Amino acid sequence: MILHDQRRLTHALSIAIADSDGTGDAVLKSRLERILAVRDAQSRRVSAAHDEAGMRLRMISQVKSLRRTISAVPQPSTLGRLDSFQ
Repeated sequence: MILHDQRRLTHALSIAIADSDGTGDAVLKSRLERILAVRDAQSRRVSAAHDEAGMRLRMISQVKSLRRTISAVPQPSTLGRLDSFQ
């Protein structure tokens, strides 16, 4: 979805530049500002999603590490259990 939106915005920018004849600088500037605002919002959303995924992965790693520390009997890995289903 994000790549599709990026392509649409880039296309809108190229059209705005091609249509500009010097007299519509205010219109071009407002379109550019809108495009940049949308891109900034997308960048913030992607960054937030990346941070959230990283936090969840760290939490999973900490839980697994704690489980290994507490457990007296070594637990088989999840991959080992998945191999047994085949």
